[in-house]
Formats: sequence, structure tokens, C-alpha cells
Amino acid sequence: MTFWRKLVNPIAVVLGLAVILLAAQPVWAKVVDRVVATVNGVIITLSTVQERAAILKQQMQASGNSLKIIKMRNRALRDQQRLAAMPMTFEAI
Repeated sequence: MTFWRKLVNPIAVVLGLAVILLAAQPVWAKVVDRVVATVNGVIITLSTVQERAAILKQQMQASGNSLKIIKMRNRALRDQQRLAAMPMTFEAI
């Protein structure tokens, strides 16, 4: 009987550890979006700013006003450089 007790306890420990290790899954973080600003409690994200900038660019190109497009592009590039320095928001997947 003591032989079986000595044999069963290590086997149970090894099996228990194997189950725990196999069941554990790694947790990875992924950048979802950047918070650019909050205005009156409303969060403005980088993707929202980029979407609106693309719409404005299309409107400006349609109007044929190239000087405004150049100024707008330069302003967008400056804003993009500022946004790149801002902290990121993470979400676990």
C-alpha cells in the first residue's frame, strides 16, 4: 500500500501541473487606437481624426483649391507628428 501511495502522489502532482500549464493561455496586448483628446467627456481617437482628414482632403481636391490643400497637408503632418508622441491605449485580446 505504501508503494502505491508513493507512486500516486508524484503522478498526481505531475498531472495537475500538466493540466494547469496546458490550460493557461498567454495574454497579448495590441494597440487598438490612440486617444487624441477628450472634449466634454467625449473621447476623440486618432482613427476618427484620420477619417475626417481624408474626407476633408477629398473635398478640397474636388474644389480644386491646391493652396489650401498644401496648407492643410502641412498642418496634418504637424498634427501627426504631435500625435505620434502621445501615449497609446491598449486593449487585451
